Amino acid sequence: MDLVWNETNISSGNHSPNLGERSADHIIRSIWLSVVFAFGTVGNVLLFSVILRKGRITNVTNLFNLNLAIADLVRIFLFIPVYLFYSAYDSWPVELDLAGCKSVFLILQNSLTVSILTLLFMSIERFRAVVHPLKKQMSIRVARCLVVVSWFLGFIASVWYSIAVTLVTNDDGHTHCQPGSKGTFVTTSLLLLILGTQWLPGAAFTITYMRIILKLRRDGVIKPSDVSQSSQNRHRRNLRAARILVIEVLFFLGCLYPFYHYSLATAMGDGESPGLLSREGTVIFCMMITFSLTNPFCHILLNSEFREDVRRIFQQIKSGLGNRTIRNWSEIHLPGWHVHRDKETSGQNEERHNTTGSGK
Repeated sequence: MDLVWNETNISSGNHSPNLGERSADHIIRSIWLSVVFAFGTVGNVLLFSVILRKGRITNVTNLFNLNLAIADLVRIFLFIPVYLFYSAYDSWPVELDLAGCKSVFLILQNSLTVSILTLLFMSIERFRAVVHPLKKQMSIRVARCLVVVSWFLGFIASVWYSIAVTLVTNDDGHTHCQPGSKGTFVTTSLLLLILGTQWLPGAAFTITYMRIILKLRRDGVIKPSDVSQSSQNRHRRNLRAARILVIEVLFFLGCLYPFYHYSLATAMGDGESPGLLSREGTVIFCMMITFSLTNPFCHILLNSEFREDVRRIFQQIKSGLGNRTIRNWSEIHLPGWHVHRDKETSGQNEERHNTTGSGK
């Protein structure tokens, strides 16, 4: 398999004109991705904890949310440290070499494919629950099979993507890790896989969510004749669910579609595709990783039940730390404590013996 690379793309896409601009770009990347790392980790771990706290993994929606949280954490913990190290030195880390280059893109593409396929499965499950509530709903067994399918398809697509990436050194000695195949069987297959596992599921997910949103907004209108408290609560829940879906669709379109376009352009061997460290590439990759904040923060900001569960978790942690502190304080041994303790114990035993003797 011949790997062909446009050297002009390397020099124009990844190489900055001067050190000042490189430093400014690296500062922007560091601030942006550090915020995403902190909030993404906390948000997804909280979502993970709330789902597992009461054994709610038997719920179909919670199972899909758990799968999304795992995929988000994989991207956060893997991609952000490597990308910032890459940005700091304006060159691919020597320690990772070609194997690391292929592995990083394999895991990154795998987690992204899992996310979009999981969103597609969630949209199908929600569509049946909202639009066709009287029909048979998705079972937890089917949901588990779909989770396995999402990781399997993600692995297949990501393996093909990792085969296409390579390390190339430009004129100034900087090494870059980017897809570099052109006009081969690999790129043709990769193009079809990207369309089948990213673009088509994304389009189907967006259309399905738009239909659900329209249905929820129609049901969220309170009729004058329907003033019962339960009906009003149901209408409010529908409007809240519609807002969550709108946010998820907007974040998906704004954060992931630019990256999917980038993946498609590189798979087609487009010489004009931006480099990872170019300013356009920085926005594309930072927006892609920012998508990891969407699911947990939709729950935190718009789901009162989720916020209540989070508050209970923090209360349990606080009370547990307080009790542990009290127990540990009673076990603290100061210098000479054992001497005073022995004297106190012997004095109590002697007093008890005298009392017993006088009683006799």
